[in-house]
Amino acid sequence: MYTVLPYLGILLGMGLVLYIVIKNIPTTGDEELMRLYERFSVKRYVSHATIEKIDGYVAIYSEKVLRKIRVFLLKAERSVSGALHHMKEIAHRTSHARKNSIVSSPVTGEVEDKV
Repeated sequence: MYTVLPYLGILLGMGLVLYIVIKNIPTTGDEELMRLYERFSVKRYVSHATIEKIDGYVAIYSEKVLRKIRVFLLKAERSVSGALHHMKEIAHRTSHARKNSIVSSPVTGEVEDKV
């Protein structure tokens, strides 16, 4: 419990120093912020038509990817259902084979003929 106290003091001290530094930083005016915004604005470099083209390309690409994922999932579902169908056939055959063959007794383990 007492080992946490020094860490807590250090953390509070760093927070206090950070608060004092932030309070003493000079603030910029709205005009200066607007000039910085216009200087680094992306609108200057990219037109509205380019954004619409990019949006169209993204829509087409995502549609193609989703279609490929759908086809993959359908193929996987078909293979799983085929495997399940095959397993059911095998289970059905073995259940009929057990009914008509020699089986061992579950209690004694002796082989008895089922007639």
